[in-house]
Amino acid sequence: MLENKAGVWAVVGLESRPRFGFGEAVLRPAAGPVLDEVVAVLAETDKPIDIVGHTDSVGTDESNLELSLERAQAVEAALRSRGLDVDVSVEGRGETEPVAPNETPDGEDNPAGRAQNRRVDITIRE
Repeated sequence: MLENKAGVWAVVGLESRPRFGFGEAVLRPAAGPVLDEVVAVLAETDKPIDIVGHTDSVGTDESNLELSLERAQAVEAALRSRGLDVDVSVEGRGETEPVAPNETPDGEDNPAGRAQNRRVDITIRE
């Protein structure tokens, strides 16, 4: 679940990136066990973390930036409600850092790729 890249510990793996419904900042119920595991790992490190929200490419840059921040804030609230007590930085980056293509090579919509991009990433700062 943890991976050290260039001195930054990152919570990695599809299961550790809570996903969101289209246009939503509400965590899906399946995120509960994942967040419990994240809190357990973070409690052991007692290091500050960064929570960064992302969106797919549908919508305006402005609305996606706002939505991505709301997603990051939703994850922070869920972690805090589970007892997380570390310094947290929260940020939204909109659609600027996709992990999957939002469109197929022929320009068609790629719902599976867009779903992967509706996420929040958590990294542990050194």
